[in-house]
Amino acid sequence: MELPERRVFISMCETVIAEGRQRGKCFSTKGWQRIAEMFNKKVGKNWAVSHMKNYWSKLQEQHKHLFEMLRSTGIEYRFDTGLILAPEHWWDAKIKENPKYAKYKHIDCSEIYDTYGKLFGDTRDATNGSPNLNRGNSLMNISERRSGEKAKGKQNNNRGSGAHRNGGMLVVECVDELLSLGYVKEGNVLHLFTLWFFRDKDNRNSYCTVKTPFLRFKFVEYCFERDNMLRERKT
Repeated sequence: MELPERRVFISMCETVIAEGRQRGKCFSTKGWQRIAEMFNKKVGKNWAVSHMKNYWSKLQEQHKHLFEMLRSTGIEYRFDTGLILAPEHWWDAKIKENPKYAKYKHIDCSEIYDTYGKLFGDTRDATNGSPNLNRGNSLMNISERRSGEKAKGKQNNNRGSGAHRNGGMLVVECVDELLSLGYVKEGNVLHLFTLWFFRDKDNRNSYCTVKTPFLRFKFVEYCFERDNMLRERKT
């Protein structure tokens, strides 16, 4: 799948998870049928349920590989770049262990870490029971570093940072998510509303707390309709 299609697929999976159609780390028969129906309608394809299942397995494998590597000691995962920082001898050994690990050496793994983690369970669960999990372990450092980065982000906001971050998303990221998934059409009234709506940090914060893109869209749609109703009452 290309990037836009992958984002739609993930969004559809999140929607079906929110509907309670997930069984363990997979979906019920009706859940798979719903994913295929929504995906094909959104992207104009005619892919079978088997195609959806194969792609789900591919994402699951990538998530598994990443956290297998992050259980190791002596490495560092950078949240700002999504890169795994490790010495060459470590990479040589890991790639010899599993040649598929090679693809993760120079890529941004943040989507796998953050987004795939929502599909296959809390990312912290992937490290439970690891014999190498201790104060010196890279995953413990990751947790501490992430908390530190969040604190720094808040300090930057208080200083009037031009990024306007709140809840981990920029204004443009909130709007682009709705556009890329087809929930909002560029140039229409709802698109213009989102540009105005997300200027407010409380609105962005509320948007980010909603679990799936579809429900986030429904939140924006509700606010849009509510705003129109209030305007009509005033006139």
